[in-house]
Amino acid sequence: MENTVTLNNGVEQPMLGLGTWQLVGSKCYDTVAMALDLGYRHIDTADVYGNHKEIAGAVSDWISTKNGTRSDIFITSKIWRTDLEKDNLLHAFNRMTEELQVDYIDQLLLHWPNKSIPISSSFEGLEELMEKGLIRSIGVSNCTQNHIDEIYEFNHTIQVNQVELHPTFNQSEMRTYAQKQNFQLVSYSPLGRNADLENTTVAGLAEKYSTTPGQVILNWHFRNGLIAIPKASTKNHLEDNLQALDWELDANDVQLLNDIEQQERMLAPSFNEFGD
Repeated sequence: MENTVTLNNGVEQPMLGLGTWQLVGSKCYDTVAMALDLGYRHIDTADVYGNHKEIAGAVSDWISTKNGTRSDIFITSKIWRTDLEKDNLLHAFNRMTEELQVDYIDQLLLHWPNKSIPISSSFEGLEELMEKGLIRSIGVSNCTQNHIDEIYEFNHTIQVNQVELHPTFNQSEMRTYAQKQNFQLVSYSPLGRNADLENTTVAGLAEKYSTTPGQVILNWHFRNGLIAIPKASTKNHLEDNLQALDWELDANDVQLLNDIEQQERMLAPSFNEFGD
């Protein structure tokens, strides 16, 4: 199975990334360092996670001890919803690159939409950074079709939309829309915060393929052309997630998972704009 996907601007992004939400301090450093040693090359973070410095340390140490280069690692980070006005966005970005100890960020996303800040102002900032070579790809997170329609109405474009997506909340309409508009979906909480591991269809397929429920779900993401960024902090889980790239569900079983009964989304903070 391919382990990267080509974004609409030609940038290659690994299909599997390490999610680092709630990983802080030495736990974050140790987890990222272990993931890099095991073969992960995509690290997902955000300004609000408060772990840029620990990620920087792990990446720097890996590069220096493994004869790696900065270009080996794909780093995604996100601008918080209160910093989306152009000047604030640029200021936050400069601080973030200092914290991450990098000259550029591979992917910069608007973490949540904020209707009180004009989307055109945010994208002026993003596109300025792109033109300067300081970011390689841009996108949004937690955006609906209406949000993205507005982005395109202002003649802007995105490479990705990062959303909650897992078998029991499979975002089928957004997936169809993303294919139509030619942008990539990135799945956070791809295992449904582990709840989907208990699904009977998933469990049955894990038995059929002599693998784990986690690998079944992640392979389903990859077979649907989705990038997945599961959070893991133990060697066993990190290795298990990587092994999901080594085999493929057959098409009938992909469809079986596509047809799982849907439930409500798990993450909907009070400031969400999912109904807009």
